[in-house]
Amino acid sequence: MPDYPQRYGVFLNVENPHGNARDALLQTVDHAVVAEALGYHDVWVAEHHYSSFAIGSALMVLLAQIAARTSRIRPGTGASLLAINDPLRVAEDVATLDLLSNGRMEFGVARGGPFPEQYRHAGLSGADQARARMIEALDVIRRAWQGVPFSTEGRFFRYDRVQLQPQPLQRPIPVWLASMSGDSLDLAARHHYG
Repeated sequence: MPDYPQRYGVFLNVENPHGNARDALLQTVDHAVVAEALGYHDVWVAEHHYSSFAIGSALMVLLAQIAARTSRIRPGTGASLLAINDPLRVAEDVATLDLLSNGRMEFGVARGGPFPEQYRHAGLSGADQARARMIEALDVIRRAWQGVPFSTEGRFFRYDRVQLQPQPLQRPIPVWLASMSGDSLDLAARHHYG
């Protein structure tokens, strides 16, 4: 990652106030292209599910389009909702995007919210369980990006000698924690997350 004295990013929530999903998605990509032209360092895109207004449900697809239409700005998940996603699939997707973007990916994670539907459809009882699942999923992802077979038997995820392919270009991909929980600063400091 380039070393900037100050970094400026833009956060894009894929909003659909007029009920035209195609237009909302294309505008989000266009905003990222303009942000790069204006000199922004990062472009972060939100993941939301089951909302007619915030329609960023296919986060990796959208970031792939942004990466393809830009060359310098760093695309980021703002944030990947690990509590409701399969961590190995997320690790594969982010690694692939990192390769295709020539090592520009930023990886922001969150437990999800404020839409309770996201928890309900994922079979989660609430924010506490979502947070525990997010933390465990992030550990799985970081281990998967180490390039060696690993096994884990956690509360939510169990893998036996799995090895992720492809591996990301960046070693490591920058990880950012989006959280409002009281111990988040300690967690971020312990693991060197942004």
